[in-house]
Amino acid sequence: MDTPSHLYKYTSADTAKVVLSTGCLRWSSPEIFNDPAEFRRLPSFEPSLVDSIPQVPRLVVAAAAGDSTIDVERLCAPTRQLYDLVSWAISQGMKAEDFLDEHEEDRALDAIYHERLREFFGENFTKQARVLCLTANPLNPAMWANYAQSHAGCLLGFKHLPELSTPLQEAKRVTYHETAPLIGSGLDFLLYGDSKELRERTIDYICFAKKAEWQYEQEWRVITWRSNEGHSLHGDYPFFPDELESLTFGLRASDDDVNDLTALTRSKYPACSVFRVVSEHGELKRVRA
Repeated sequence: MDTPSHLYKYTSADTAKVVLSTGCLRWSSPEIFNDPAEFRRLPSFEPSLVDSIPQVPRLVVAAAAGDSTIDVERLCAPTRQLYDLVSWAISQGMKAEDFLDEHEEDRALDAIYHERLREFFGENFTKQARVLCLTANPLNPAMWANYAQSHAGCLLGFKHLPELSTPLQEAKRVTYHETAPLIGSGLDFLLYGDSKELRERTIDYICFAKKAEWQYEQEWRVITWRSNEGHSLHGDYPFFPDELESLTFGLRASDDDVNDLTALTRSKYPACSVFRVVSEHGELKRVRA
C-alpha cells in the first residue's frame, strides 16, 4: 500500500512550539502509549497448532505413499525427516495405515508458541522501539479533541522527501482488529516451519495492529529501534525544514498561539503553508490563514 503524500501530527500548541523551535519530533516507546495493549497482542494461527497436529502425520504419510499435494521440497527439517523415514519404511513393505495410530494432542502447543513470541518481543524490544504516530486525516474531529488540546492545539503536516530518504517513506498503516489477528495456518507452520514471510507478518501484526476501538485514529506509524538511549523511553530526532509542509490551527486556537507559531514558522520553515480550521454547518474545513 502506497504511503500518503502527506501525514499529520496532532499536538498541543505548547508541544508544537517545542517541535518548531528545536526542529525535532519525539518518537516514543510503546511503554508510554495510552493503549496498554500496544506491542503485546500476539497473532494466532487458523487452524490453530493444536487443531493442526492430527493432520500432519496423515499428510506426511499420504505424501510418502504418493497420494498428497503437499510441497515436499519445502518441508521444514523435522517434518522432512519424518517424511523420509516413512518413505523408507513404506519402501520396505510397511502399510500407510500402520503409521496413523491416534495420539493424544498436546493442548499446550499454541501456548508454548505464544510464550516464545513473548520472549522474543520482550521488554527490551518494546522499550527500545521508537514510534512516530501520524495520521492521513487532517480533519478528524476526534483526533482534534483527543490529541490537539480539544481543538485549541494544532496540526503539523509532513511530506516525504525522496531525495533525502526521509523516514516517512517507511510509514505503514495500522490495522484494527476485534480479536488477535491471524498470521496464517498452523498446519502450514507445522509442515513448512518458520519463514521470512511469516516473521515479517508477525512483526507487522504486533507492531502495526491495534484493537478495533482505536480505528478512529486512522493511524500510520514509523518505527525504529534504539538500544543506546539508556533508560529513556523516547527520542527527539530532527527532521528537515522542507519536510514540514503545513501548520494548521484548531478551531479554538488562541490569538497568542497563532501569532507565536506563525512567526516561528515564517522564520524557520518558509515553505510551510499555514491554515486554520473553520466549521461550516457543523463540518470541519481547512482554510488558509
